[in-house]
Amino acid sequence: MHRPAPSARKRTPARERPNAYRRGYCDPTWLATRKAVLLRDSWECRSCGKLCDGRREAHVDHIVPKRLGGLDDLTNLQTLCVNSHSAKTAAGG
Repeated sequence: MHRPAPSARKRTPARERPNAYRRGYCDPTWLATRKAVLLRDSWECRSCGKLCDGRREAHVDHIVPKRLGGLDDLTNLQTLCVNSHSAKTAAGG
């Protein structure tokens, strides 16, 4: 039976990963920044061009991940749809 090769990057198991609140994504400053990014990008995915249909479909992504020193700055943030964000994350970005 064929098994996919394990990822080179170790992932933190979901049960050990802090929730969104603890990671700062419920903070009023982050929520205002998120809203500014979505409005700037007109709720359109910067990767595939899809118009995101609401809050659950639109993700605000760090271009340079926070784990690599990326900041919550408007120049480091972009709107991605769920599929594009998942693909970017799976690719290690």
